[in-house]
Amino acid sequence: MVDMITAEGLRLLKGKHPLVKVLCYVNTSAEVKAESNFCYTSANSVKILRQDLKEEDEIIFVPDKYLVHYTFKKTGKKFIIWNGYCSVHVKIPSEHLIQKKKLHSKIKVVAHPECRSKVIEFADKVCST
Repeated sequence: MVDMITAEGLRLLKGKHPLVKVLCYVNTSAEVKAESNFCYTSANSVKILRQDLKEEDEIIFVPDKYLVHYTFKKTGKKFIIWNGYCSVHVKIPSEHLIQKKKLHSKIKVVAHPECRSKVIEFADKVCST
């Protein structure tokens, strides 16, 4: 995830939205964190938005576009999204999960919030480490 965004890229994005606060993922570089207002984990992004950023109308959320989709569904906040993602979670195909669940109807699917939205929608439980 560290390679998905640079401090320079974030500075350029912030320049387009100078009054908007930045929420960055813990798995970003120290330089990106230095450009941010808050640092989140996949387990606490919703909590930070509900508690610390509840008055904000719009937030720059970097770098994971899939985690922002999950977070949006939980908070309804408006986000400026960076086009990054977790290279591991993006490889989980929803079609594979659907096929396995048809073969083994009693299994439960647990997904990480960084997975694509189709995987999250299919999951029985979405949770973080």
